[in-house]
Amino acid sequence: MRTRPFAVLIDDDRPGEAADLVGIRVDGGDLHVTLVHCKYSSKPDAGSRLKDLYEVRGQAMRGARWRDNAALPLLEHLPGLSIRSASDEQLRLIAGAASYVQTVTKGGFEVYGPD
Repeated sequence: MRTRPFAVLIDDDRPGEAADLVGIRVDGGDLHVTLVHCKYSSKPDAGSRLKDLYEVRGQAMRGARWRDNAALPLLEHLPGLSIRSASDEQLRLIAGAASYVQTVTKGGFEVYGPD
């Protein structure tokens, strides 16, 4: 199986989640979305517990609904910040985080959201 990197990887691990992780990339005008469901073992040691498999199967089946309407419900579910309505305090917080990350890692820092 050949894999390609995601342009965006989102941690959506919360109540009502689409998945634990959502990977997004655009390739040739097509939007590719990967929903990743993580199942941690209910016991200290990994095993073959049917209960654990039922749980992750249920997550995958519920996750299929996010493909409805060209994945628009998923995209609307994921942005947590409206860029247009962000307060000055929120923008300063983001700027501080961006400055720190860029200084420490010499890497990039991007914020995605509607508007």
